[in-house]
Amino acid sequence: MKLKGELMPMALKLMSQNTKDQVADLERQKIMLEEELELSNSPAEMAYLDEEIYEIKDTLAKLTANNGGF
Repeated sequence: MKLKGELMPMALKLMSQNTKDQVADLERQKIMLEEELELSNSPAEMAYLDEEIYEIKDTLAKLTANNGGF
């Protein structure tokens, strides 16, 4: 039988891996959006893509700040 304290490191480790996975996914999305932005000719589409990139960067900053940069 495990004590309550023994479960915490495992939960933190899983949470940390989950956060790493989220960061990796967001980085991939950001790269794809930046590539789309480079090819875009429409001002409306450029504004939309720029906003999406901003939101992803903001989320990445929050995720990494809360986890000591991983």
